[in-house]
Amino acid sequence: MDVLEWIKKASDLAVNARNVELQGAVLEIKREVLQLKEQNLQLRERNAELERRKVQPVVYKQPSYFQAKEDGTEDGPFCQRCFDVDGKLVRTHDGEHYIAGPYRECKQCNTIVYTKEAAAKTDAYSGFRAPK
Repeated sequence: MDVLEWIKKASDLAVNARNVELQGAVLEIKREVLQLKEQNLQLRERNAELERRKVQPVVYKQPSYFQAKEDGTEDGPFCQRCFDVDGKLVRTHDGEHYIAGPYRECKQCNTIVYTKEAAAKTDAYSGFRAPK
């Protein structure tokens, strides 16, 4: 028997006994049970959504984050600043500076990360450019 069926039975018994106080208590129990059922449904839906969006572990390899794939390869690189500050995996894009050489840029926060070779030329490993 479902909990709501038990509550209905208790409510009927309270009505037959003409016990108004008991009827009120049963009504409050029914309201609480309905709220708990609604909350349970919302939590189950949220849990299912999180399971669908479940991500693979993120690994930091200076100067970027990479995400392990199920096939053993890695996805990335992702912006260190965006992940550390906002918890978001934002892919960085290749760029080329005419003096310093190759770098990776985050289009979200405008962080620029030079390759090790370029950093050796410029005495900088990473830089930040103010938002446009």
